[in-house]
Amino acid sequence: MKKKSISILGIFIFAMFLFSSCETKEEHVINKFKNLAERVDKNSDTFSDEDWEEVLAEYEALHDEASDCDFTYEQLREFGRVDGLLTGVITREGSKKLGRDLGRYINEGKQVMKGFLEGFSEGISSEKE
Repeated sequence: MKKKSISILGIFIFAMFLFSSCETKEEHVINKFKNLAERVDKNSDTFSDEDWEEVLAEYEALHDEASDCDFTYEQLREFGRVDGLLTGVITREGSKKLGRDLGRYINEGKQVMKGFLEGFSEGISSEKE
């Protein structure tokens, strides 16, 4: 009899632990947003174009998942804060990438223009034989 009561107590304690550690669907979505924001903030310097596509797809999927949630007012505020944080990180890193790409395109354009002007000068100054 003593073993049976100990095993029932063990199951009860396990069940209480399991239920107390479970997060709601709303908390789960908020935590996924937080994790994505942290991952993007930490690793964005090494992201390829494909990585950015995956981030944006995950961002959209999280918004779809959030639309099925029944947030409390407190959760809505936290969701808004984390969504704003993630959007800010994506915008900041996207702006950096755009700046780097634009700088590269300008430098490439300068080289094309230099080559064009050299060729143009040669074409004007050379005499047809």
